[in-house]
Amino acid sequence: MQHPARDNTTYSGNQAYGESTNFYGNVYGNIHCSETPREAGEPSPQQCLRDLRVTDPREDRARIEGDKDRLLRDCYAWILDDASFQRWRTQDASRLLWIKGDPGKGKTMMAMGVIAELSRPESLSYVAVPKKPSHVSRAVAAFVDHKVERLATVQKYDRRLQAEVQQQLRDKAEGTFLWVSLVCKELEKVPLYRTQEVLQELPPGLDPLYERMMAHIVTQDARTVGYCRGILRSITLAFRPLQLEELAATAGLPRDKFGDVQAVADLVSRCGSFLTVREAIISFVHLSAKDFFTIGNGRQVLNGTLAEEQGRMTNRLLDAMDSTLRRDMCSLQKPGVRIQEATGRVRSSCLPQVAYACEYWVEHVQAGRHACSDMLVDGGKVHSFFQKHLLHWLEAMSLLQKMSEAILALQKLEAAVNVSHRLARQIYFH
Repeated sequence: MQHPARDNTTYSGNQAYGESTNFYGNVYGNIHCSETPREAGEPSPQQCLRDLRVTDPREDRARIEGDKDRLLRDCYAWILDDASFQRWRTQDASRLLWIKGDPGKGKTMMAMGVIAELSRPESLSYVAVPKKPSHVSRAVAAFVDHKVERLATVQKYDRRLQAEVQQQLRDKAEGTFLWVSLVCKELEKVPLYRTQEVLQELPPGLDPLYERMMAHIVTQDARTVGYCRGILRSITLAFRPLQLEELAATAGLPRDKFGDVQAVADLVSRCGSFLTVREAIISFVHLSAKDFFTIGNGRQVLNGTLAEEQGRMTNRLLDAMDSTLRRDMCSLQKPGVRIQEATGRVRSSCLPQVAYACEYWVEHVQAGRHACSDMLVDGGKVHSFFQKHLLHWLEAMSLLQKMSEAILALQKLEAAVNVSHRLARQIYFH
């Protein structure tokens, strides 16, 4: 069968021709797509896939349920009687549901509620269900009542104070569940006598609240502030959620003070309410928190552009690997050991502390672009690292069961070196 012209793509059964990329079966993990050679500075057609990660939706649901507040039926039940939802559920002509709203308005929890109510799996995407203000107000009011009732029990509010907190939260929430959740978390830490004072100070809106949280962080002692800023930077730049034990390497924390996971967890708790920890995995409490640090006023935690910060992150990862990687670092003592036998040794070794560094340092080289160009020259930091640790790094990637990722990383690194050299020649000739 003759292949069609280059600009077209046709499909027949499980065959595809043209410029297509095909994935068959169940895919769990990262997807990597090779790129065709391009000129320096030319945008990559695969750039949008850099951060693409295909995950098991069952695991995503479990994580979301663990990270979010408890699902309350009163906060989503209105949608079950909505005309648009009823049409979607009963008519075969439209099998796609699209829930639209601003950050923190409860889209995720509404989707979780819908899933919980449905007796069989349904497709989700594009029949719009607008969240009417009256519905949102009632849902947020129910959420406030639930949160304040719990808060009153924990903080020993009397009825008068409970009613005042309830009313203030309703007045300032602006239909944002996340705002209510974050404020209640802050009120848990406030002495009882300061509750009314703090309530008056709390600003409506997510961004003003994030700014207040950041201002509170910087009131701590200088060293703690520096460590917290380093943590927030590294979580912002990381390509996946970090384990607590990986944070010392990525954030550049001194190992003599933060070699213990509990010390790291304590420091994370001092980063306001921006971060959440579940099963030793750190992530932002909400995507809007990450946006605050990348495109909002929280960019103050960065010491320069994102590319420059990626360059510094790459340096930290290389330094961490340089001080950790060595031959037979898991003390297996002989080659050819089955990975099942090595798993226990890997977990008890120092390898998990640099697992993120081993897996993603090349990604940070790419993200750093010109900020990493000096590392890629002959005799540069990457060259020196490979002279000393290439085999150690490959051994580590093998123990982490990431050899296919190691091969892809080397291909990406080769492409980055070529781009860096072309840019250097252009600068020289100009």
